[in-house]
Amino acid sequence: MKGFRPKNQQAWDLRDGSDGCVRSSKMDCRSDGFMTLKNMKLPESSKGYVYDTLSTSECGEICTRNCSCVAYANTEVTGSGSVCVIWVEDLLDMRQYNDSIGGLDLYVRVSASELAKSPQQASENGSGNNIVKIVSITMGVCAFVIMSFILFYLRRKKLHWSKNPNIQRKGPQKGTHDYFGEMTTDELELPVFDYTTLGIATNSFCDTNKLGQGGFGCVYKGILEDGQVVAVKRLSKTSGQGIEELKNEVRLIAKLQHRNLVRLVGCCIEVEEKLLVYEYMEHKSLDMFLFDKQKSAQLDWQKRFEIISGIVRGLLYLHQDSSNALNLIGHTWNLWREGNALELLDESIGAGFSHAEVLKCIQIGLLCVQEHAKDRPTMSKVLLMLSSDDTNLPQPKYPGFCLERRNSRNDLFTKQEESLTLNDVTLTIPEGR
Repeated sequence: MKGFRPKNQQAWDLRDGSDGCVRSSKMDCRSDGFMTLKNMKLPESSKGYVYDTLSTSECGEICTRNCSCVAYANTEVTGSGSVCVIWVEDLLDMRQYNDSIGGLDLYVRVSASELAKSPQQASENGSGNNIVKIVSITMGVCAFVIMSFILFYLRRKKLHWSKNPNIQRKGPQKGTHDYFGEMTTDELELPVFDYTTLGIATNSFCDTNKLGQGGFGCVYKGILEDGQVVAVKRLSKTSGQGIEELKNEVRLIAKLQHRNLVRLVGCCIEVEEKLLVYEYMEHKSLDMFLFDKQKSAQLDWQKRFEIISGIVRGLLYLHQDSSNALNLIGHTWNLWREGNALELLDESIGAGFSHAEVLKCIQIGLLCVQEHAKDRPTMSKVLLMLSSDDTNLPQPKYPGFCLERRNSRNDLFTKQEESLTLNDVTLTIPEGR
């Protein structure tokens, strides 16, 4: 890119760009300009600041006055309109798309000497500087009028939010939060609500709308603008669940559609707030009936049996009929057969572990879920296996609790019972499964 060169030319020639790039010319805040890059993916950075409702020229003026600003861009945010984003640290993961994919215009600060090498960029920068000068002069002359307008706008906005004190504005605060944690509807394949909408729907998350509280947060009743009644789960800020983990969970739940499962309507992730929007259950939670002396009387045996059947149908859908059906035992067995059982280990453990001990635990775990009781060790044997250095453990067979079933009938069934005949009396010994 013009104005930059590889930091390690030798590694760059070997197609290793991990060292990144450095500027070709020394910067001078008084004379620097901006180079326009078309169809760009916005770069990543630990310091990205957002300013609401600013035009491209106003955004450029802010970046020009800030000598730490290295680039700026204008983008659209759902529900907030056009926003100005500026970067004040190194730009990471910059990419230029082709015209068919599209992208955004990114204005990168470069030295005046680099702009002079490109007539087109110099012309664009000259025009940009002229605009900045005109805007600066105009603002200087009209400072009083502009300040009056700003004060009026802020006062009006303050009055609006005072009616809903618990509702925060969408997106990060100006100049304080990273902007790049937003999610889109296309990315998650379900509606993404903004925090303001859910705040209004739940009456600022007031206690009168509170349906319950669990270890992961509180649930509130809400009414959306179209009249739909929903249950909004506001996850606790101390839950420890990261953005990516929550995104993966939302994607998975959104694909589950069954009459016995609560449907996920949408979600909201903004700054420190994480909210899940579910369809509203009119009769609330089952435990409110089971553990209440008066309400429990409403559940006769017929209703309880219907509830049990519904739970079973829901579990059957999750474990077998869903397109995303997962079974940890089956997954473990497949990895064990392929010799890749160590892939089950959590990456956060790092390299400080014994491979032999991990494989032993996995092997013992598979032995404990064998189809036939005679193949499953007792707990005393399990303890002996774990504490012993003996590596000659029995090899596990196909587990008995996998969703997938083998085709061979001989593999599925073994002798299930033994018959003993004594004095014309037949005793049947059932084998536990």
